[in-house]
Amino acid sequence: MAAARKAIKVIQAGAHEVVLGAGALKELRARLAQVARPGAGVFVLGDENTLRHCYSELVRHVPALEEAGTIEVKAGETSKELSVCGDIWRHLCAREAGRDAVLVNLG
Repeated sequence: MAAARKAIKVIQAGAHEVVLGAGALKELRARLAQVARPGAGVFVLGDENTLRHCYSELVRHVPALEEAGTIEVKAGETSKELSVCGDIWRHLCAREAGRDAVLVNLG
């Protein structure tokens, strides 16, 4: 009997896709292999709780993220303010993240 294919759902968010579902980690591995270029920044964004409790599990499933830079924000609603977006943007600019950088949002 063939193994059941893990379903994913792809949502268009402007020019970018958001991938959800049970097969999302497998899809992330495949997409990172396609788009992550040597020298391009790869970053994982999460709040203090998701990075502490989930990052190691993410890396276990997507080993390519082991070398990724992490961006940590405080847990809670205040991290959803526009000023925090500016802080994240400045962080990425300071690390020379270009148009070919990859940002994985964990949480």
